[in-house]
Amino acid sequence: MLDENGIINYKGFIPLNYLIPLEQYLSINISNPSAFMDYQQYHRGLTFATDSQILSQLGVVGTKELAHPHIFDLLNAGHADHIHNLFTYVTNQNPNDLFVD
Repeated sequence: MLDENGIINYKGFIPLNYLIPLEQYLSINISNPSAFMDYQQYHRGLTFATDSQILSQLGVVGTKELAHPHIFDLLNAGHADHIHNLFTYVTNQNPNDLFVD
């Protein structure tokens, strides 16, 4: 479904900091009457940078398989808030799904 809708992904996964564009979100959820309100809630819940240019300026990098900047540097003080907010978002959304390997 991600490929069909032009949403960047690698084996069905998208970077947490990739904001699905409104038009794509709505087209995927066309049968859901509350899709626009759901999108607003999804968008408001993101407390970290999602814009690829801003992320690139911060020094966040991508991979060959997925160009959207998504690899933060744990030792870079400029990334600390974003990393914290990524983990906070995950634990708030899916507190039982956070696994550390």
